Amino acid sequence: SVNPPVNYYKNNDATQPPLVKWRSHANLLFINWLNYFVYQATPYEINEIAKLGELKV
Repeated sequence: SVNPPVNYYKNNDATQPPLVKWRSHANLLFINWLNYFVYQATPYEINEIAKLGELKV
């Protein structure tokens, strides 16, 4: 049997719901990803936008 990580449950009691401490980190990761791919990588010249259709992501 595999033991759960330390401090996964409040007071290490498996009858308690797990603590959710990663939500803000996940939100920051998603916002940074969105910022890069939507705002930083999007070309601002109208002629460059046509090239986006050629990208295979």
